[in-house]
Amino acid sequence: MENAVGFLRRNLMVPEPEAATLQGLNDVLMARCMALAEAVHYRKGLPVSELVAQGVAASLALPGVGFDPVRYESRTADKKGHVLIDANTYAAGLSFHRRTLTVGLRHDVVEILDERMV
Repeated sequence: MENAVGFLRRNLMVPEPEAATLQGLNDVLMARCMALAEAVHYRKGLPVSELVAQGVAASLALPGVGFDPVRYESRTADKKGHVLIDANTYAAGLSFHRRTLTVGLRHDVVEILDERMV
């Protein structure tokens, strides 16, 4: 991976691209990428773009089932129905006081579930 980063840095950023706008910079970098794609691979003797197309065609399809990156943990609510998660307090509701709840932790959402998982 580090070799690939170095390759792209040397081939896309040298000489340093100059542009007056962000769109201009994108255009310069895209032109350099297209030139790299049309270059002939040193071993295979085919254009890099053709090798990429072959690799995509040979790739396996993604599974039809989505991946839900969630971590479930058990937490006990305090006497006011609050749950402590990573030094933050969340209100589960007074009806959940002193009950053990399941908490679903995602990167952007905290989901508090009762024993029926609702």
